[in-house]
Amino acid sequence: MKAKKDSDKILFRQVDDTNTVQIHIPGDMMSNSKYLFILELLKINKDDKQIVFTVSDPKMMLLVRESFPSEYYERIEIISPGALHQEGELKNAG
Repeated sequence: MKAKKDSDKILFRQVDDTNTVQIHIPGDMMSNSKYLFILELLKINKDDKQIVFTVSDPKMMLLVRESFPSEYYERIEIISPGALHQEGELKNAG
């Protein structure tokens, strides 16, 4: 069994002084377990928080748009991989 790389982990953070939660999904594919985990995060936070997905691959942006109901999140942003470290600390979500 292959060890999971840190770059494959879903990351999240609460944006300071806002009710926004940022969820970063790396790569261009999503496993069933990642999908179900993100769906649970969305369900837990949909009433209290604005959810913003960040992705670094256009394929993942399309996959998120097609996979999750738009009423669960505010928007999807494409960011460069280095931007994660510049914006602040993201926590490992899964």
